[in-house]
Amino acid sequence: MNELQQTNTTGPSAFPPTMWTQVIKVRDDNATEDEQLLILNKLCKTYWQPLFQFARRLGNAPDYAQDLTQGFFVHLLQKNVFALAEREKGKLRTLLLTAFNNYIRGEHQKSVAQKRGGMEGILSLDELEGAETSYLLETDEKASPEAIYDKRWALELLSAAADSLAQRYAESGKPDHYRSLRQFIAVSGNENSYSIEAEKLGIRVDYYRVLVQRFRTEFRKALTQQVKETLCPTAPEAEVQQEIMEIIRIAYG
Repeated sequence: MNELQQTNTTGPSAFPPTMWTQVIKVRDDNATEDEQLLILNKLCKTYWQPLFQFARRLGNAPDYAQDLTQGFFVHLLQKNVFALAEREKGKLRTLLLTAFNNYIRGEHQKSVAQKRGGMEGILSLDELEGAETSYLLETDEKASPEAIYDKRWALELLSAAADSLAQRYAESGKPDHYRSLRQFIAVSGNENSYSIEAEKLGIRVDYYRVLVQRFRTEFRKALTQQVKETLCPTAPEAEVQQEIMEIIRIAYG
């Protein structure tokens, strides 16, 4: 079966420009082994949890779901799954889910166990254990594997956008501003909450309101950058904005 054959699915930490460009580099054999590992490391950081939760929802035990997910990323490198990938033909998340679905269908537990640990150093033990905790706490029991994958993916992109802002505020010497403002990313505050936060920072409340609006604009830009990394570099702005709305719908709907 073609690794990228479509299945019946419904429905990043900052990447260098652009993630699709990096994937195509692997496809064209223009990357050294170290470069390939770096690219897969970045893919793994964003897509490990969504793929793990997809495997869990299919009914796999936690340890086996970990083995499947770890083995899949080794498989991406060893089998050059990206050989048929074309950035003009879809979204990166769809490509990976399709390939993972096909990998699971053809994989046996013995071969997966042999690959276990092949990605050592990419995810810490705490991150691996945290994936199962996240799955148990956040998963809707009625959700399909595809819906769980999409939601985890949306949350990962939102988190990556927030992390990029946190780093920017830290570098500018204003980590306290970030910690205060981040609570208003998705919800509006009221005069009382703004007054409390403004007092903590030692600024006027009217200026704090301006900071909230500025912070939301910055977050939107950061999220837009994250989304662009997962789409075709020539994707029109309307498609980017549609994807952003989809992320918000999936994450908060």
